[in-house]
Amino acid sequence: MTDVVVARRCVVGEGPLWSVRDGLLYWLDIPEQRLRWLDPATGATEGRSLPDVVGSIGLRATGGLVAATRNGFAALQPATGELSYLHDPEPDRPEHYFNDGKVDPAGRFWAGTLNDGPPTATGTLWRLDADHGCHPMRRGVICPNGLGWSPDARTMYFTDSRRYTIFAFDFDAESGRIGNARVFASVTPPADPDGLCVDSEGCVYSAQWGGAQVVRYDPAGRVVGTIPVPTRLATSVALGGPDLRTLFITTASIGLDAAQLAADPAAGTVLAVTVDTPGVPEPMFAG
Repeated sequence: MTDVVVARRCVVGEGPLWSVRDGLLYWLDIPEQRLRWLDPATGATEGRSLPDVVGSIGLRATGGLVAATRNGFAALQPATGELSYLHDPEPDRPEHYFNDGKVDPAGRFWAGTLNDGPPTATGTLWRLDADHGCHPMRRGVICPNGLGWSPDARTMYFTDSRRYTIFAFDFDAESGRIGNARVFASVTPPADPDGLCVDSEGCVYSAQWGGAQVVRYDPAGRVVGTIPVPTRLATSVALGGPDLRTLFITTASIGLDAAQLAADPAAGTVLAVTVDTPGVPEPMFAG
C-alpha cells in the first residue's frame, strides 16, 4: 500500500532522484519551476525556485546536480537554485524543450527534447559527456521519458510516451553507444508509460500516466507486478531510502479543478511504498 510522504501538491511532480550522498529525495515541479527535496529521516521538506523550466536532474560528482532545462544542459546548485549553463544542443529550435533525463553508469547525462505544441516526431535523445560535448543518440522522438540501465550496464531503457512504448537498446558503457533498438514493453492507451527506474534484479518499474499504477517488468519485458496508485496521474519513480527499498512515486494535479482536487487528495503528492528488492545507487555526472 502506498503512503503519502509529501502532501504538498505539485502541478506536475517529476524526476524523483535519490541521493545516497545527501540522504535526500530530490524532485521537480516542472510548471512551477521549482526544485524540492525531502529528508525521509526527519520528514522535513525544502525547495528552491528555478530561473528556467527544468525537465530532469541528475547527481553531479563535483557537487550539486546536473539539469536538462528549456535552454539546454546546466549545473544546478540546490542551495540557491542557481543554474550555470553547460551546453545547448538545439539553439535553433526554440519550440523544443528538455524532458526526462538520467545519468548513465559511466557518468554521462542523457535527456530528450520534445516539441512545445502538438505532438510531432521532432525530438532527439541527447547524451551529454563529461567534457560537455553533446551527441544525438536517437532522433524522431515524440515524447521522451523514462530512462534507465540494467545492473550489468549492458541494456539501456528509453520511453517514448506518445508511442506508448518502452524501448530497450544494447549499451556500450565504455563508448556510450547504443544499438539494436527493440520494443521492451508496450502500454495500452489511455495509460502512457512515463518515468522509470531499474532495481538490483534488473526489473523495470514504470509509472503509468493516466493508468493509476506503477508496473514492474522483468528483464524480458513480462509484467511481474503492479502497484496501484491512489491518483490517476503517476509521473515517475525512484528507489531510495537508507536500504534503497523505498519506491518513491511522483504524481501530478495538472488540469484538475477545485472539486476534482477535493475528490483526489493524492494528486500532485509524493507517494512511497516499501518493496522487496532494493535499487542501486544513482550514478553521478562526471562533468
